Amino acid sequence: MPPKKLFILVSTTVTVAFLAIFLSLSPSLIGADTVKSGGKDLSSELGLSKGTVVLTKEKTQDGQVFTITRQNWLIKRTLDLIGFEEEANPCADHQIDFPQNSSSVCLVGEVGAHSMNLQIIRLAGLGLRAASFVTKDGLVNQNIASDLPFFSFTDKNGDNLIDLIVYNRDYDSDPLQYAFKSYYLCDREGNYHFDSEERIAYNISNN
Repeated sequence: MPPKKLFILVSTTVTVAFLAIFLSLSPSLIGADTVKSGGKDLSSELGLSKGTVVLTKEKTQDGQVFTITRQNWLIKRTLDLIGFEEEANPCADHQIDFPQNSSSVCLVGEVGAHSMNLQIIRLAGLGLRAASFVTKDGLVNQNIASDLPFFSFTDKNGDNLIDLIVYNRDYDSDPLQYAFKSYYLCDREGNYHFDSEERIAYNISNN
């Protein structure tokens, strides 16, 4: 190949590579608000550089669509969220005490008249993965709901993994007086499995 053509080829390749790297880093350089309209940057809560993990909301003919995106240099991963209607926010925004310095994102949003949806997204490798919830009936879901609504997190069995407690009304009795407190144990992969439940008085502050 003639030297002139070789020089042009090398220059073009270097320029394209530079632009690709710059565009992949641009969310970190110019701020999360420029990533996408309606975006919320969750990176700082995860100890990551700005623009690395972003929650977005878009309107469609069928309603709202929520996605979470993770950007690592040239690698971009996007995951659709499940079960949300009008809002999806970090659990901390609803005063739900999800563990700090976690490699997971806890998201909740009000759905229906008096219920709340919860989904946990794990940062797996350079990608994203939705934690699963195995219910009392053996169903495997990527989200879970409470119609009290109330969620909390605690280490129930002392294994240093933070387990989930879900509260739901007791409709077989008096839903304004009694509820079920269901424990979901977290495994080493960050998934949750139904363990046990107890019937409690409605005043959750005492439970």
